[in-house]
Amino acid sequence: MSPEQIARDAADLAMRLLPVAVQAVGPMRDNETQAQYMERVRGLAVDLWIESGPRAELTRRLTELMDSQVFVGVLTAVEIEQSSTRAMLTLSVTRDRESVEEMIRTDRTDGPAGRALWETARTLIGHRVAIYKHMETRADPNKKYRCAKHIVDLGVADDAGEESPVAAIRPVSAAPSQPGPRSLRQSGQTPSAADARVEVVATLERAGHADPGYREAACAGIMDRATVQGGVVTNVDMLLQLARTTPPADTAAGRMISQRYGHQAERLSA
Repeated sequence: MSPEQIARDAADLAMRLLPVAVQAVGPMRDNETQAQYMERVRGLAVDLWIESGPRAELTRRLTELMDSQVFVGVLTAVEIEQSSTRAMLTLSVTRDRESVEEMIRTDRTDGPAGRALWETARTLIGHRVAIYKHMETRADPNKKYRCAKHIVDLGVADDAGEESPVAAIRPVSAAPSQPGPRSLRQSGQTPSAADARVEVVATLERAGHADPGYREAACAGIMDRATVQGGVVTNVDMLLQLARTTPPADTAAGRMISQRYGHQAERLSA
C-alpha cells in the first residue's frame, strides 16, 4: 500500500473516530487549554482504534461472546470459590417443565473481566438473567469447562417459569415489518423470527425511539442476536431487553448503530 493510500485511509478512520471520541471525552475541563483537550480526544481515538484490532482485548471478548451459548434462568446465589477466586453462579432453570439447578463459574475475580461480572451478578440475585456460556480449554486440550462470560439482566423474576437453555447465537434474517404488534410473551406464544421482529420494533417505539429509520436499524442489530430453533426464536426475552435499553439515536452509540445497521435495515425493508 502506498504512503498516499495509507494517509487517505487514516484520514477516513479519523473522521469516523473523532465524533465518538469527542462524545466520550465530554466538554473541556476547567483551566484546560484547547491543546490539552485535543490531546485527550486524540488519545481516546487512538485507544478506540487499538481496541478494534484483531489482538485487542475487546476483540477477544467479542470473539468469545460470538462463540458462546446463551441460557436463561433465575439467579439464586453468587459465591466466590476460594481455591480459584472464580465466582460461582447458581441459577434455577426449567428443563422439560421441571425446575433444575444450574451452576457455572466466571473468570477469575482477580482479573478485571471476572471481577466486573461478579460485581454485576451480586446485584442481580432474584432476577431473571441471560448467561453467555463459553467452553474454555484446560491444559489438556481434550478437557473443557464452562465459563460465564457475560450476564444480561432480564428483570425481577416472576412466577411465569424460566426458559430452557438455548443453542449458540447465530444471525437470522429479519422479516419485513408487519402491522398490529402483539405481546408474544404475555400470550405465552413461542414466536417466529417475523413475530419477534414485530415485537422488537414495537418495544423500540414504546421506548421512545420516534425515528422509523433508527428503529429499523436498531431492530436489525437486535435480530442479529436472535437464536432460532425449529423455526422459532428461543431468546425473545433477551431481544426485548436489548430493545428496551437501546441508546437514543443522537448519542455516540446510537450513531454507531445507524452506521452499522442502517444499510442492512434498508435492504430488509426494500
